[in-house]
Amino acid sequence: MSLLALVLAAALAPVAPPVLPPSPPPPQPPQPAAPPAPVANPLAPAKLGKLMCYSPDQALKTCGAMAAYGFPTDGRILNRAQVVVTPSPYIVMTTLTPVTLRGPAVCGRMEGAAEASFTIDGKPADEATTTDLRGQIARAFTAYDGVEVCTTYVPFREGFMATVSIGGAPRPDMNQPVIWVELNDGYVVGQ
Repeated sequence: MSLLALVLAAALAPVAPPVLPPSPPPPQPPQPAAPPAPVANPLAPAKLGKLMCYSPDQALKTCGAMAAYGFPTDGRILNRAQVVVTPSPYIVMTTLTPVTLRGPAVCGRMEGAAEASFTIDGKPADEATTTDLRGQIARAFTAYDGVEVCTTYVPFREGFMATVSIGGAPRPDMNQPVIWVELNDGYVVGQ
């Protein structure tokens, strides 16, 4: 190959683009903060005698529901729940059901209506009224009979948000704020 041919070949050869420093990536929109992790040991305050107050009104010291947990020596965990059924007449239902810890979740079955006790305007319901109320509660929860309910607790404001799943399906419509209270703090299940 002649010198002229080499020069022509070099002139006709594709020119490699110049090597430039990499350009910075385009700006990304801010990523939302990850939701808070559930509390690892949600019942630790219960072992110290504290009560769980659902939907608290701290000014009135009332709770839409209250839960106390017992830890018998046989390894079971018992949940004693008091729940406002109706505000007028003021009916409160009390149930005692076993629960288990599954990781950070407190899980139990929707049961306990058959043994529930009731107060009406602060007085124990009579036998006939108790039987009627137990039947009404059982009918209202027929679709959930024996279904497992699990609740996890994530930090929220000055307490926690109880996040509920029923049969493994999240139920955000049932989530409620929760705080732990001492027995002598004066909180009651109220309206």
